Amino acid sequence: MLAHELDLGDTPREPGRDLVEFPRILKRLAESGATAKYQRPRCVGEIRVRSLQPAQTDVQNMKAATSAASPSEAFLNAASPGVIALFQPNDHYKSQDDYLQAVAEGMRAEYELITASGLLVQIDAPDLAMGRHTMYRYFPAAPLPEPQQSSTPEHAQKIAGRYASSRRAETTFFRLFTLLGQMDITPKADGGVTVPALTGLNGKPKEWRQTAPFVWRDSGGPEQIAVLMNGDRVRMLGADEIGGIMVMLPVAWYQSGAWILPTINIAAAILVLTVVAWPMAAWRRRRRGAPLALSPRELSWYRIARVVALIDVVFLAGWMGVVSAGDADLAAYDGHLDVWFYVLHALGLLGAVGAIAAIWNGWLALAGKRGWQATTWNVGLAVSCVAVSWFAFAFHLIRFTLKY
Repeated sequence: MLAHELDLGDTPREPGRDLVEFPRILKRLAESGATAKYQRPRCVGEIRVRSLQPAQTDVQNMKAATSAASPSEAFLNAASPGVIALFQPNDHYKSQDDYLQAVAEGMRAEYELITASGLLVQIDAPDLAMGRHTMYRYFPAAPLPEPQQSSTPEHAQKIAGRYASSRRAETTFFRLFTLLGQMDITPKADGGVTVPALTGLNGKPKEWRQTAPFVWRDSGGPEQIAVLMNGDRVRMLGADEIGGIMVMLPVAWYQSGAWILPTINIAAAILVLTVVAWPMAAWRRRRRGAPLALSPRELSWYRIARVVALIDVVFLAGWMGVVSAGDADLAAYDGHLDVWFYVLHALGLLGAVGAIAAIWNGWLALAGKRGWQATTWNVGLAVSCVAVSWFAFAFHLIRFTLKY
């Protein structure tokens, strides 16, 4: 814990650079009361370490949690010197650099305490993204290097692939949002890269040209992306647009939406067609007086497999509705959907058990030689039911708790 000599009072908020460039809008916002007033500490004396006990308590709690869960790595957050200086302005030190240096020296003890315990330090540094926009907007920007004319195509090839945010959920259904939010990086022949998720004001993907080893810059602006390598493998990717709050991490092949989403879409299409075709085919057979040429046992499994398909369709449609509601407004998960979560969990469990029946029906179709069309469809139905059940468990759509 840092000890300051502090003073409290109304601290005028430093306006963002985008508002300063439009003073009439800034004035209108101020007059309408849209600009907040802050009563927060200001540094009016020397910074020194008073006690590390709060940090030690956090370390002990985290070590107790990791000993029970046995993760491969664990980290603790700690504020960066920059974010402390940004939200607790300086009235004591001669310059902002002196103030930052004093804060950094004060925070050193906390950083070293965390690392000495075997934990990683995650520096919470939103100032990296916003400091230039607010605190340091008066300073001239250093000129950025011009994109190289002769890039290294091998670098672009090495970073190609899919990436997911480091700020993500892994143990709840929110993992779906990580899957849907994965972004692609595509290499270009000239050594540049294309990132469809990073678009310009025209809605089109920006073109990135290499300026240094594993650093690319927007050909139409100052933004950059940079990649940290571990040998020949990507460790993480950072971009100016998201810097300070997260990095992008490579996605393993078995977690890639490049094949998971098409697989689930195909499975869903087979299930929907099965559910729609079932009553239509039954009506046509009844009209023609031509019942299915199946034994009573085969007919039972045939019908059960179709019921399972119906359950899976309702299950997927329900989750589409839940995800869409949360994507539009996160407040949708304030508890009023809990009954529907229970219903979807129950349907998913029924579908998972019913997948066994679908598999058996597919086997009976193979063994009974029903014709290649019927056999192919019933086997495809079994595979689709298994795919949906795997998807449900892998992305925590079937749970026995509402802790999300």
